[in-house]
Amino acid sequence: MKKVFITGGSGVVGSALARFLSRDYRVFASYNRSPPKPFEGVEFVQLDITDRGAVSSVVRSLNPEIIVHAAALKDVRFCEANPETARRVNVDGTANLASSCDAFFVYVSTDYVFDGSRGMYSEGAVPSPWTVYGKTKLQGEVEVASLCSRYAVCRTSGIYSLAEGNILQRILGSFRQGKVDSYFTDVFNSATNLGNFCRMLGRVIGLGETGTYHLAGSERISRYGFALKVADTFKFGRSLVLPLELGEARRRAELRPFDLSLDIAQSQKRLGIGFFGVEEGLAEIKNEADALKGNI
Repeated sequence: MKKVFITGGSGVVGSALARFLSRDYRVFASYNRSPPKPFEGVEFVQLDITDRGAVSSVVRSLNPEIIVHAAALKDVRFCEANPETARRVNVDGTANLASSCDAFFVYVSTDYVFDGSRGMYSEGAVPSPWTVYGKTKLQGEVEVASLCSRYAVCRTSGIYSLAEGNILQRILGSFRQGKVDSYFTDVFNSATNLGNFCRMLGRVIGLGETGTYHLAGSERISRYGFALKVADTFKFGRSLVLPLELGEARRRAELRPFDLSLDIAQSQKRLGIGFFGVEEGLAEIKNEADALKGNI
């Protein structure tokens, strides 16, 4: 059985990937500070990816055939206020891992490598980030391409799940309290079901082909449109959802590119699996939540 090493195993994306990939691989996952709750099929190791010596030692001892680099500083505001820390984690940490062995290297990147001026960016579109987060993630892509002979850069957009703190959980929490809230009508992405993303990335690993992939939802949607579909799927009234325009004046201050939607046509054809629209993705999550309740 091939070995996969996943960084960021205590995070929402990394832990979901670890669970999913453990079906077909022997999975090791790293965490930085607090060890996550253990689960079957995954062995956890402590690792600070900014420590080059520690990275080399851990990777050498595990000797994985595949590395999935999901760890990152993803808080856009924190990165903007702490650019050196963001660079140390998102750039130097990536370089430490990419130079550590000859494994197939899968780098989880972001729609923030684009400026958001037009949306529907293809894999070949020229990146032009203006946030510190986006700039450091793009430089991470550059490090991977320069240091690895076999790699996949996997950009995603607006991942949603029922994990604590996720946008979907926040919207549902507001609905359950009966709160009327406003959502941006002019901020767009390609909202991505987390489980669907795991299947996409699993397919990338299975193919083992070098390149850039857009692993995201098949639908360009605004925050307002997303909130309406959440209301419909989970049977809450649309009256809880109000439209709000971000506008140019607030865009820079709030670090929100207008349109980070991704064109997934090329990647979908290449991978040969379904990329969910929002309704399909939300329905899967609701069905899983309902099934879980029924088993309690």
